[in-house]
Amino acid sequence: MKNKWFAKIREWLSSREETFKHHARLLQAIIGVVYFLLFTALLSSSLFADRLQLKVGEPSPQLITAPRDKDIEDLEKYKRDQEAAVIAVQPVYKADETFMEQFIEGINTVFAVLRAAGAFDDESVQVAELQKGRPFSDLASVIVAALLKISPEALLDARQLGTGIILNRASNGNTGARTDSDVASLRDEVKADIGKSILSDEIKQLFVVYVEQNLNRPTLTVDEENTARLREAARESVVKEFIHFFNHLVTPDKYYEYLVKYRIFLQFFQGGSVKYHS
Repeated sequence: MKNKWFAKIREWLSSREETFKHHARLLQAIIGVVYFLLFTALLSSSLFADRLQLKVGEPSPQLITAPRDKDIEDLEKYKRDQEAAVIAVQPVYKADETFMEQFIEGINTVFAVLRAAGAFDDESVQVAELQKGRPFSDLASVIVAALLKISPEALLDARQLGTGIILNRASNGNTGARTDSDVASLRDEVKADIGKSILSDEIKQLFVVYVEQNLNRPTLTVDEENTARLREAARESVVKEFIHFFNHLVTPDKYYEYLVKYRIFLQFFQGGSVKYHS
């Protein structure tokens, strides 16, 4: 019985001989890799390297080579450049539609009153009625009388032409009044434009008086949407800058330059203002 068991064991071991040999070779390979990695780690460590005798604030007694280049992203300057780009974009202006609509509506009312005054048969009564209100109160009676003689069709053409002259300058983003200090000069320019037009003298005087009385505030306002879009485009156009540190030898004649750069970098890095890329 024992002989049969021994025979079966020998038979089983014989059938597994190749498997055991394969595992043995695999184990030897693993051991070889482990030894290689340990050997490499030891060589790359500082165990066999000469230690540098360095003191803070003192030049290195020997040449030192940086292990690799460094690109230092100057975030502080990047932010400053972005803000400068945004500030450099001047506001975009557009017509103050609320004010200009009120201003033009006032002109329409003046001409409507002028046409309605024709209902009185007596010219002196017509003039007196008109001069009870502005702008006719600031016009001479002879001018008001001349206005009353203009036909409704001619009055319509004059109103349209005069209104166009005013809007052409007052609503223009480059020539309109942006601030209170611009209003006086705009009034003078609009009155000069009216004076150069083909309007009749009495219509010119009517428009000049109306402008003097009612053009009393800025005609433009900041176009917030377009201004914000242009400023964002200016912000995005700023290119990031990098301080490049080469892996050159730090020779004695370059030591001070590298020391200054390193101290600047260290201040930025510790403050979280820079990032570096290898």
